[in-house]
Amino acid sequence: MTQLTPELALDIACAEQVVFVDASVEVARTTVSDIAPETPSQGALTHHNTPGSLLEMTAAVGRVPQRAVAISIPVTELGLGTELTPMTELAVDQAVSMVLDLLDTVPR
Repeated sequence: MTQLTPELALDIACAEQVVFVDASVEVARTTVSDIAPETPSQGALTHHNTPGSLLEMTAAVGRVPQRAVAISIPVTELGLGTELTPMTELAVDQAVSMVLDLLDTVPR
């Protein structure tokens, strides 16, 4: 698991597009949402950044990618374990397809 630390801003500044993927109890299906830079919270130098605040930090050190999106994967349980629920397995497959589709749209 990767935390959204300020150091990632340097890598993001070199990208044409960035995709954040996260598990969420707030969505009922796998979704793609555009992300815009947002003002970091008070604890911005901790491990509690959002994709939007990380994009804002990226603007301070370089160029913000042309496109930034978040893919949210629906989950119902966030406990410890080694296996995914069948619903989450399906959602992960959908998320992988969405990431691949997004990568196909990046100019090379």
